[in-house]
Amino acid sequence: MNRTATALAALAVALVAFAGCGSSQEAATPPPPAAPSADPHGFDLPDDARVVLLSRASLPPSPGGDLLNVRLEAGSMPLGERAATVLTDSECTPDAAGVSHCRNELRLRDGTVVVARHSHRMAEVPCLSPGEEVLVRPV
Repeated sequence: MNRTATALAALAVALVAFAGCGSSQEAATPPPPAAPSADPHGFDLPDDARVVLLSRASLPPSPGGDLLNVRLEAGSMPLGERAATVLTDSECTPDAAGVSHCRNELRLRDGTVVVARHSHRMAEVPCLSPGEEVLVRPV
């Protein structure tokens, strides 16, 4: 093999090695998911974290703003205010009065998952959105 062929072969090996390093690095560190800006039904979410008022009893539908009335269906009531991530939003079909009773799973920072019902009028109060960060406050 002459010097030119040897140099080209070495360059090809270096390029393959360099290209492989970049792609494995990117695959190992995906970017963090962006916080949702809209609920699953397309309504805009507020800029600030909403507060989920979590109760064992049924509460009236959420009135709007950043305070949400939510009933605990399964899991343990947290002691004190806790940050949580919304995991799911389902069963949102409104009843005859136009109120949705959405089922939400919320993961608290300690890993505990609670299941809750959020009663609200979708046109006035956006659903809890998967990926949304909220504050859960027991009442």
